Amino acid sequence: RYIMSAELLRGWLNDDVGLSRQVGSFEDDLANGYLIGELLHRHAVMTDSAFGGFKDQQAAIAKIQNFRQVQQALVDLGVTFDSRLANAVITKKPGVALNLIYQIKLAIGSAVTAGAMPDLSASTGGAAGRVAELGPSRVRSTRPVVSESMEAARFTDLLKKSAEDPKEFAESIALARYNEHMLASTRQMEEAATLEQRQRSAFSQQRRQLQLSKTRENRRLMEEWQADGLRKHRENMQRQAEREKAALRFELGQRDKSIRAAKRTNTRAAADEVDGISEFEESFTGAVVDTGATLDLSRTDFGRMALDPDTHLAALAKSLPNPGVMRQETDSFMSRLHTRKAEEQQSRREREARRRKVMLEQAQAQAAIEERRREELLLEKLGRQCAEEKALAEKLSRTQKEKEVMRENRALRERQYEERRLADMQERVARERELGAAARADFA
Repeated sequence: RYIMSAELLRGWLNDDVGLSRQVGSFEDDLANGYLIGELLHRHAVMTDSAFGGFKDQQAAIAKIQNFRQVQQALVDLGVTFDSRLANAVITKKPGVALNLIYQIKLAIGSAVTAGAMPDLSASTGGAAGRVAELGPSRVRSTRPVVSESMEAARFTDLLKKSAEDPKEFAESIALARYNEHMLASTRQMEEAATLEQRQRSAFSQQRRQLQLSKTRENRRLMEEWQADGLRKHRENMQRQAEREKAALRFELGQRDKSIRAAKRTNTRAAADEVDGISEFEESFTGAVVDTGATLDLSRTDFGRMALDPDTHLAALAKSLPNPGVMRQETDSFMSRLHTRKAEEQQSRREREARRRKVMLEQAQAQAAIEERRREELLLEKLGRQCAEEKALAEKLSRTQKEKEVMRENRALRERQYEERRLADMQERVARERELGAAARADFA
């Protein structure tokens, strides 16, 4: 007979029927019987109440219950299905599930042709737009209810006996009530892991924000320190410029004083010279004759004088000042000039020395101010570095403590896990011993 290819059957199930899950592998997806029951339910071979007992689980008890309902529906549909075939589908033997789907498709097609059930492919929306079911009575055989129940019980017993591992089957039945607790525990562990991951992420984000805030604070402090340094530098440069202006004004004032003093000295020298000439002229014109009278040369009429020339010359000679006195006066005047000049030179040297001393003291004071400023900046920088090193040391110590605590917590968790594994192993061994004894008692 003609056997449809796997791709055609897969397209029929996924596209035309539209099951709740996509069928990729017939052996894996149909092993628990849930999709087979859904296929029969979609084609009105199985009632809603019967399909409500199906479970999409991989437990042995769920598989047996699903295939028990499938066996009754397939028998009503006219498809040969027994415990050996169900065991082959459960154990995922190649080709068995594919052949079963093919038999079901042929039976459904025959029933649709005979008018015993609706054609779902003609309804709107395919299998998703299911038509009102006509009831399984049109495809159900006329067997007695007692016979059906006996066959179902025998099918279940044979399926239990044909299972590859009765011990595993009995264990799955006994542990069926613990599955929900296991799933709840698994969800709690997943939620705890998710919460821990979120906490770690939040802690990392908090540390990152803290580090960013510290970086911004350090940058702000550095900018303030640089701005303060620039401000102090500008103030020092302004003070230095003011000191240079003051020194220049002082030097210009001293130069003006020197120029005015030189002018006064020259004026006094010129006045002294004029006075000396005047005194010399006065002393020259103040000569007297032998009789003791003063001779006024300006008003003497040399042509009318009664004196003879010799007497007149003698009188003139007597009227002249004494050469020794004149020499003494000249020497005294020149000594006064030399003394005044020496005093002026000495005072000029003293003023220059004082000016240089003042300028040297100002330069030394500026150098001392600059040195103190550099020392203050250095001390401030060293203090800031010490504070940062102390904060870094505290952070490093705190990190080391956190690592030590995490290491201790990890070791404690490993010990707890090991103890839990040992306890679970002991409980599993005891449970397997009890289940083995129960299985031997059931199959004895």
